[in-house]
Amino acid sequence: MAQIDPQQAIDFMTPVLRNSKAKLFVLNNFRVGEVRGARDLSAFVELIDDPGVKAKVIRHTADEGRHQYMLAKRMIELGGLGVLRPVAKEFDFLEQLSEAGRAAHPGRQVLEEKIAARTPIENRDLVGFAVGAHRIEKDALEFLHIVWQSCGVDLGTRRVIEEIAADEEYHVRYLSDLIRQFQDEGLDEEIRAQRTMVDRINEEIGATMDARMAEQFARLMAESAES
Repeated sequence: MAQIDPQQAIDFMTPVLRNSKAKLFVLNNFRVGEVRGARDLSAFVELIDDPGVKAKVIRHTADEGRHQYMLAKRMIELGGLGVLRPVAKEFDFLEQLSEAGRAAHPGRQVLEEKIAARTPIENRDLVGFAVGAHRIEKDALEFLHIVWQSCGVDLGTRRVIEEIAADEEYHVRYLSDLIRQFQDEGLDEEIRAQRTMVDRINEEIGATMDARMAEQFARLMAESAES
């Protein structure tokens, strides 16, 4: 997402997370993102040819599944079973990133064809995954820290966010290591091109998403005030 000043973000999110509807909206967006992550990783993890890379992506896949369960459990504690809902496309940041990435990077079709054919995936095929996932995980970690600091006395939610953030720190580290490994394997040009594209797409979509989220938070808080 777009770069933000951490203290300004905390000042903005603190009153948002005091509102039960807005808090559940935030947690549900996290949850749906983890569901997507687990699904997308599961689609190709068993096809990865490099055993060391596969082992790391297996752990990442497991983490995403565990996170969505933790978030769902906390949401149910806060609001009951009815709070587990799909996220509208206009608020689904990862879905929009995926669509934009597919349109901007024709080489992604190679990976998708290999997944469909169930053929081995080489490290060269994983450059887009490593660069894109690194940016997503890094941004998510920054926002998790902001949410953690904005939760106030909601210790249950803070514990969930803290545990997820610890895993996200590992994800950022291992993806950084993968990118360095791929550079050592002679894929530096592909990595640079992918970074340029990923950064551009994230900034473009992130700016729009931030504005939509702010409007949604204001709407949810106004609804609560009226009820």
